[in-house]
Amino acid sequence: MHGQRSRAQWWLVQAGPSMRSLGTDAHSFQNEDAAALVEVNCETDFVARSEPFHRLVDGVCEAVLNQVLPDPAPRPETILNFRLLAGEPVSALLDRSRTLLKEKLVIANAVRWSGLVGAYVHGENDRGRFGALVQLEGLCPEHVAKQLAQQVVGMRPLRIAGPRSQDPEKEECLLHQEWMLDPAKTVEQVVDAHGVRVRQFIRFECGQPVSLVTE
Repeated sequence: MHGQRSRAQWWLVQAGPSMRSLGTDAHSFQNEDAAALVEVNCETDFVARSEPFHRLVDGVCEAVLNQVLPDPAPRPETILNFRLLAGEPVSALLDRSRTLLKEKLVIANAVRWSGLVGAYVHGENDRGRFGALVQLEGLCPEHVAKQLAQQVVGMRPLRIAGPRSQDPEKEECLLHQEWMLDPAKTVEQVVDAHGVRVRQFIRFECGQPVSLVTE
């Protein structure tokens, strides 16, 4: 990039520490058939880093993943009735966590997609402030699908395709963006090489509106 970092590299350097500024957590779980991404909010950074809060987020995400949903983006009040693996409803875990942590805890957003889905959350143990799912058509290695979700988190595309920007640093179309892991390639070249098509993607940034983009 002629002596300066690309936008993707800048994000990877700068975004990590800023995740601690909000008491929120996005988390993803995935199996062979589906992937889920949830956002749970709390009031302080201290609670956001605590194990009880992490167990709550894990439980909510597992419950969403294990449901066969008519709506891929269930409303928070609906999630309260979902069952955890142990059999109790999410509402019971949430109430118990509120009593233990003595904070307002809110399930803010959740999505579950089936099929070939790449999932990525920027942070340790798939927890952090930024996350994304990318739904693909075709077959490709799991790590490539995850890298596409990482691209969505880091480069913030607003569309899948469309007119190309004259400035690569400001490219808003996913397929035309430089591939984060190799700026000599575009995302389009990567997906074409693997014979897949991007059907839709969704990007979470805790505390912000969810960004859903479809073909």
